[in-house]
Amino acid sequence: VAAEREERRKLELAAMEDYAFKRMETKDTEFKKRITKASEQIREQKELSSTFITPENLDAAIDQALANPIDYNYAIDLKGNQYPGRDTPIVYEKNIEKTSA
Repeated sequence: VAAEREERRKLELAAMEDYAFKRMETKDTEFKKRITKASEQIREQKELSSTFITPENLDAAIDQALANPIDYNYAIDLKGNQYPGRDTPIVYEKNIEKTSA
């Protein structure tokens, strides 16, 4: 009886160790997946950060925005046709001074 009990305890212990090992492997693979995903997100954000406006390139970004105005005032019908909105000219302060003088 004692030998059977000892054999059963050994089997239960081996099963518990196997179960714990499998859980540790699962946790490890999940952790590696999370690390890989986080690394990918960090890499993407670093690539995007090259397009950010910084104090160094602020003047160039302002000049580019003023040189290429975009009018977002338009409508789109169900077929996807785009109808531009009002054609309001951009009025700069210099233009106001010229027209009022």
